[in-house]
Amino acid sequence: MTSSCRSSSTSSIAAGSTARRSASRSPRPRRWRASRRQTQANRFIQALKELGCKFALDDFGTGLSSFGYLKHFPVDYLKIDGSFVREILRDPIDREMVRSINEIGHLTGKQTIAEFAENAEIIQMLTSLGVDYAQGYGVAQPQRVLKSAVA
Repeated sequence: MTSSCRSSSTSSIAAGSTARRSASRSPRPRRWRASRRQTQANRFIQALKELGCKFALDDFGTGLSSFGYLKHFPVDYLKIDGSFVREILRDPIDREMVRSINEIGHLTGKQTIAEFAENAEIIQMLTSLGVDYAQGYGVAQPQRVLKSAVA
């Protein structure tokens, strides 16, 4: 998960380690610990959202970005992993993955961002699928951060 406020990431809260318990106390079930971390992450996200921050669930469709996160975390954006976008023009499975991720994102009230939008043809396909934003060389080349913009 990424945030538009500084470089903070809440993924460590969602997947963070659980404090060790003393040997005299029986450990809580795993489901309780996961639920507690999720509650803490949601509180953290809500506190930052009250300050105007926005959150994106990054690399959706691969690794740790699961449908469970999409359902339970109050993020604003869903970033569709570039591994699905890169071959969208040639691979019907990748195209369907992007379409379905976009659809579930919209059903959950999130705006979608497609990574690896490398050219006008890919951007046109993303537009036809209803993706909200594109990120990649087809939109703009990466630019050096100016020192005056940081100050």
